[in-house]
Amino acid sequence: MTGEEIRKRYCIPTEILEEYETWKKKQESSGSSSEEQYGDRDLELLGRIMTLHEAGFEEKQVGMYLDFAKTGAEGQQKCFAMLQRQREQILAQIHSGEQMLERLDYLRYETETK
Repeated sequence: MTGEEIRKRYCIPTEILEEYETWKKKQESSGSSSEEQYGDRDLELLGRIMTLHEAGFEEKQVGMYLDFAKTGAEGQQKCFAMLQRQREQILAQIHSGEQMLERLDYLRYETETK
């Protein structure tokens, strides 16, 4: 399947496909043609890239994650650490948001009772 076919069939955003192609070219010693064929592994990695972006990862972080994922057990530990850091950051944002909601609720309560 070509990049265009895969993009249409699986609703992969153009920017994700371009990001993947850029990352993939860095991994290979020779350039790829515009009619490159994509297989199951490519689909898996494209799905992973989309999931990482949905979880708040930036393009550079996604590239690092994919690089680490290729390097065995040590790389898997680095991937896990990246996921853990992102999770902790999101959780901190949630807690901060909860505190803001509590303050707003208190102010609303005060306003209602006056």
